[in-house]
Amino acid sequence: MRRSSLSRWAALAVAVAAFGLTTQSAFAAVQPATGVSVDAGCPIWFWWCWTPPSPTPSPSATTLQTATTASPSPTPAPTPAPTVAPTTPAPSPSGTPSPSPSASATAKPAHPATHAAPAWKHHHHPKLSLNRFDLNGYVINADYTLGRNTGNTFQQTYTDTMVQGVPIAGPFVGTTFPPVDYVALPVGHDQLYITWLDPSTFAIVDVFVMNFRTHTVYDYAPGSATPESAGTITVVKRGPERIR
Repeated sequence: MRRSSLSRWAALAVAVAAFGLTTQSAFAAVQPATGVSVDAGCPIWFWWCWTPPSPTPSPSATTLQTATTASPSPTPAPTPAPTVAPTTPAPSPSGTPSPSPSASATAKPAHPATHAAPAWKHHHHPKLSLNRFDLNGYVINADYTLGRNTGNTFQQTYTDTMVQGVPIAGPFVGTTFPPVDYVALPVGHDQLYITWLDPSTFAIVDVFVMNFRTHTVYDYAPGSATPESAGTITVVKRGPERIR
């Protein structure tokens, strides 16, 4: 009986060993396909002897990951600002274009036109006066280019009450004129109104309007139908009183 039990255990041990070797060889045949490794010193039926395979990334996944990582993200192109077309005012029914709102909003009323004052308003108006001007000491040459005395030059020499006229050029040279009285009145800036008078009758012998700024003279000599003359004056000598 005892020998029979030993024989059974021996037979069981041989069967287990044969199963282990057979299963180990079979697993080794399929190991490359599954990727699972088994410790050679460990029985195949013990699950803790198995080593699961390391995950190997597929070529397509690696390529996709490389492409995703290597390619930089595209920079978005700037969006152009919208162009606003100028607004053209729509024509009114009458055909006259209506002003734009901005033009009507910023329009300012025109200033009223200012008219320039006449030149005579800017001149100084001298105070009316009959104060006589003393031409004592003055020597004035009157050269006539227009009117009755054209071509003649008369030199006028003044004292405090009288004047002597002498022709120094022109047709009247050599003619002697008697001295006469005179009255000189200032009638404007640098202007004198001078009247020659006959000492005995006080009749007007000659009348002059002299402008010492423009150096012009207007002469009125009564006794003919054309008594007027005009020309230029030259102050040869000045007297004590200044012409203003």
